[in-house]
Amino acid sequence: MKTEDAKKIIIGLLKAKSPEPITPQEVNYGNKSIAFVQIYGIFSNLVKNGSVQMNQSEGKKFYSILDETKLNDDPAPAAKEKAVKVQKHKEEEDEKPVQKASGRDLTTYRFNNSEGLNKGRLALAIIKEYAREKKPSFKTLLEMFPDTIVPPYGVCKPVKIAKEMSKERARFFIKPEEEIKLRDCSICVSNQWTVDRIQQVISIAKKQLGYKIK
Repeated sequence: MKTEDAKKIIIGLLKAKSPEPITPQEVNYGNKSIAFVQIYGIFSNLVKNGSVQMNQSEGKKFYSILDETKLNDDPAPAAKEKAVKVQKHKEEEDEKPVQKASGRDLTTYRFNNSEGLNKGRLALAIIKEYAREKKPSFKTLLEMFPDTIVPPYGVCKPVKIAKEMSKERARFFIKPEEEIKLRDCSICVSNQWTVDRIQQVISIAKKQLGYKIK
């Protein structure tokens, strides 16, 4: 199959399942004429142009839409190899501070009627309150609390993805009572918080939402 035709099929599947992710195996199962090497190549280009994000759990890759307006853009040829190396290095580095900061910083916060909240619980409470008040879609929530705050896994993910990513190590609040209902899906909030990361969320909550946090 021609690459352009295969790309149209994959983009159609991404849109149909959004905000849930799809895997290369799902694409091939329904479209045997698209070879795996072609599927991975198309997904790779979509990740590079910023339209799709890739998450990996237990060796399995999951792809979901990050910016639908960029789906038909081409990645910058000169930046392809460099972007891959930079992203890999960034993900490795971003994993390190979580253990150091979260193990030593014992700061607690007060929000609404809850006291003694650690960084993760404060983030969960803020996002839960925002969802209750505004009833946003998943896309709208990510515009308010961008995934870049908590690299490489993101501030929040749809429940299915969060549970997949937490199989080997808990990276999200995944208990049923911790899930947050949005307009178009239910999500889980990251539990990977450092001082710098929670300060970004606190700043958004105070300046843009008018929340009082102590």
